[in-house]
Order: sequence, then C-alpha cells, then structure tokens
Amino acid sequence: MNKQIKKYVVGIAATAACILPWMQSCNVLDIDPTNSYKGSMPYESVKNLDLYVKDFYRVLYSNADISFGLGGGMDDGASELIKFSWYGVVGGEFNKYFYDSNTITPEGNFRSNWASMYTFIRQMNEYFYSLSVGQADGLDAEQVKIRTAEVRFLRAFAYQELVLRHGGVILRVSEDYVDGMEDRAKARSTEAQCWDFILGEYDKAFADLPKTWTAAPQTMKARYSTCIDREETPPPFPCGFLG
Repeated sequence: MNKQIKKYVVGIAATAACILPWMQSCNVLDIDPTNSYKGSMPYESVKNLDLYVKDFYRVLYSNADISFGLGGGMDDGASELIKFSWYGVVGGEFNKYFYDSNTITPEGNFRSNWASMYTFIRQMNEYFYSLSVGQADGLDAEQVKIRTAEVRFLRAFAYQELVLRHGGVILRVSEDYVDGMEDRAKARSTEAQCWDFILGEYDKAFADLPKTWTAAPQTMKARYSTCIDREETPPPFPCGFLG
C-alpha cells in the first residue's frame, strides 16, 4: 500500500513539475483592458497615433448642418441675408427662427456649440502638450509632423465654428500647457484676434501637410479671410456662407 501511495505521489509531483512552468508562462488571464488605455499608448507607434488623431475628425461632423436631424435647426442657408434653408423651406419657415427675438438671445442660442467645441479644443491641446513633453520623440518625425498639421487644422476649424456663432471667443492655444480650472475666467479675444489665429493656423497646416492634402486649409483660408473686421465695418459678404 505504501509503495502504491508513493507511486501516486511521485506521479503527481512529476506532473506538477511539467505543468507549473507552463502555467507560469501562460498570460491568458493577463490581457490588457480594451475599454481604456494608458496615456502613452497613442505615442507607442505611428499606427496608434494615426488612430488617435482620426478621432478628432468628429469635430467636422459635429458642425455639419445635417447633424441637427429633423429638429428644424439645419441652418446651412442662414446668413445676415436670411436665406432659405433646404430644410423646412415652405414659406420661409426656417427664417422665423432668426426673426423671433425669443429664439436667439444672449442667454439662449440653439445654434451655440460652445461646450462641445471647447471639449474638442481641450483634447487637441492635450495632444500638443504631449508632444511638448516628448511623448512622440520615439516616432518618425515626418509622420508626427503630418499628424500635428491635421490636429492644427482641426483645432482651427473648431475655433472657426465658435467665432461664426459667438464672435470673439476665449483663445486657449498654448501648446506646452493645458488650461486648468484656474484659467476658467480667461478673457475673450476680439473677433479680429480670433480670425488672425485661425487663419495663421491654416497657414501652418498648409505648410506641413502633404501637398495632396492642402486643399482643405487653402479653401478655409480663402473662404474666411474677409471675416477679419479691423475697421468695424461689415464684410463685403456674409462670412461663412459663400458657396
């Protein structure tokens, strides 16, 4: 009996000796979470950086007239001239929004995009800050330059859409610092200062993007260059509604 027990004990010990090293090297249960990522992950490869930057392109859709859905807020035709919109054209229904003094007030503006644009701007400022502290130093510099030009264009676009709706806004544009709570009361810049910044950013994006990509910053600059109202006189045509 003792010999039989000893045989089983030896067998179990031998099996354990074979299995334990395999179990120790098994990482099936040590997978990385897929619902979050560490702050350095976007800068671990150009592919990761590309995916990170692509997410910022949501700022384009969020300002598209069609994104307002069927709520009657599609204002693609709105301007100082109060043109028709292609939604609810019957009898100029849409234009009543702009003639009704109770619809757009200093306290309430259904066209406002203030909160959403500053959320995008903060996220893009975090990208610039990460570059300033060297997180992307290990990546191909030319590829980083292209991605940075994309972010620069998209941040300028976010400010453009703010200015079209609110006039002069707060310029949070530092690239080595992200505004915190202590900066929440920062003064608004003039509309001309905002346009100077926006058009300058389009110039920088144009310089660093591949030549086949440069139509976007060129077009934006051409479209909004006349919006800088330095003499406090109306521009020759409604800014933002030239097409």
